[in-house]
Amino acid sequence: MMEYLIELPIKVQYNTDMITLVCEQCYKKYSTYEAWAKRKLRHFCSKECYRLSKIGTRASLATRKKMSDKHRGSLNHEWKGGKYTGKDGYVHIRIIAEKKYVREHQLVMEEHIGRKLKKGEVVHHRNGIKTDNRLTNLQLLTISEHKRIHGNQYAPKHLHYDN
Repeated sequence: MMEYLIELPIKVQYNTDMITLVCEQCYKKYSTYEAWAKRKLRHFCSKECYRLSKIGTRASLATRKKMSDKHRGSLNHEWKGGKYTGKDGYVHIRIIAEKKYVREHQLVMEEHIGRKLKKGEVVHHRNGIKTDNRLTNLQLLTISEHKRIHGNQYAPKHLHYDN
């Protein structure tokens, strides 16, 4: 076998203009490339000094408010229209005025009867599908009536009451 050696001229040019700066954390003098110093807004002699500078720094209250408002509600990349299906299998809807989520079937029934549910009232899904919140599928029952239908299938913690 023949080996071919080809010499290519490699020219690498580095900006070797060094400057001396003062570390913003420990105030030691250190040298760095001028180009690197121009790109950085803050200057530290080491990663350790950089980390130490971050301890205890927080954005102002006004800045934090702006940051949170920018990503709140429909502006958040995770926003799904204020509606989600919870681990309990029920559809939950965001009520903006009350700043909370409520179960959709309870909201549908409250709008139908024109008032909030009383303590001891339960909204029952006739077909057993928790995500089917059509008014024709919902029935307003007392706890005892609901237990007659389901037996002890649901523990009392499952029931939701509004005073």
